Amino acid sequence: MPRGRLNAQLAEFYTAHRQELFSYALSIAGSPVSAEDAVAEAFANVLQNGRPPSDLRPYLFRCVRNAAIDALRREGRERKALANYAVLYDECCEPGARDTAADWLACLADNEREWVVLKIYAGLTFKEIGEVCGAPQGTVASSYWRCIQKLRALLSQPARQENQP
Repeated sequence: MPRGRLNAQLAEFYTAHRQELFSYALSIAGSPVSAEDAVAEAFANVLQNGRPPSDLRPYLFRCVRNAAIDALRREGRERKALANYAVLYDECCEPGARDTAADWLACLADNEREWVVLKIYAGLTFKEIGEVCGAPQGTVASSYWRCIQKLRALLSQPARQENQP
């Protein structure tokens, strides 16, 4: 594929999916800077190869995942309990609900949280999530539905009363 055509294809993909990729990287790396670096590294990998894979979307999510995990390892950073998840919910939660949503997601294991973010926020299929995370499609689907049930149970609990004597 000619370099100019590849650049145009990647630019179009980036415009359409940049927030999904960034949010996914943020959910893993825990830092906006590391998330941005992971997205940039994923696109650089495709450019370096000179041709896109047959299915660009799961490939780029996989590259972003790997780059975000590598950033965590390089930096040796302790993950804070979803401190930066607020970016994910700016568009989908009412003001004041973000802390609660982050608390709900904190109840999930890392891989479960990752699958929920990929399914709900990025809109990937179970097959694509399996490709991104290296897990069987059936495992992803059944685990995802268990996570949704767990989150529904949390949502159905009465609201916490703050500042009670």
